[in-house]
Amino acid sequence: MSFATFFSDACTDTAFTALPTHNAAWAQDPGQGTWRISSNGTSAGCTVTSSARCYLAVAPGPLQAMQFAILGSSLAHEEGILSRFTEDNFNGFWGGIGYVSFLEAGDQLLTHRLDGGGSHTQIASGTYAPVSGDIFRNEWPTLTSLRVMVDGVENYNVTDATYATGSVGLFGGVSIDDSALMSIDDILVEQDLGIVPSFRVGPRRRGRHPAVSSPGGYF
Repeated sequence: MSFATFFSDACTDTAFTALPTHNAAWAQDPGQGTWRISSNGTSAGCTVTSSARCYLAVAPGPLQAMQFAILGSSLAHEEGILSRFTEDNFNGFWGGIGYVSFLEAGDQLLTHRLDGGGSHTQIASGTYAPVSGDIFRNEWPTLTSLRVMVDGVENYNVTDATYATGSVGLFGGVSIDDSALMSIDDILVEQDLGIVPSFRVGPRRRGRHPAVSSPGGYF
């Protein structure tokens, strides 16, 4: 397993700029709250009607990871990471298809599977008391294994094979900002492409197919 950078965002811009305006790589889930640059201009927060979901318009591969730095330690509830996420235009708290791992009030970490139309199932949980500067990370090192980590240490893992593709993004269940509760910074998205088999390019011999560098190879 070898993760490589796919996308990063230092969240620096004019205060209250919506993330899709700040960087066109972001897409806002319609009908929800807005992820935006915080009032200090150097971190990100969100305003919430039901929940706020903002994701990358171009998805990394299925072996994907996303992390952010936590700023502030006064946490109300529900700030976290979407993974293998597909928008379904559901205007409600549990919208989308995929997975969400988030920090919850009462020093909890939770992971829910999102099954579309507001349907969801909690599939894992842990405990964590937010500390400013900690790195919250969500990663898929295999096609079926999800790890939730803080500062490089695994908090818990879970096996689920329901969804194998989709994007990554930010999830918020309460309005957060650096001047109020907390905000996030230094967003990093990674992917592991693994071994990608490919065709060897060369002249074709009569009556034979081109040589393949590995069985079943493809671009």
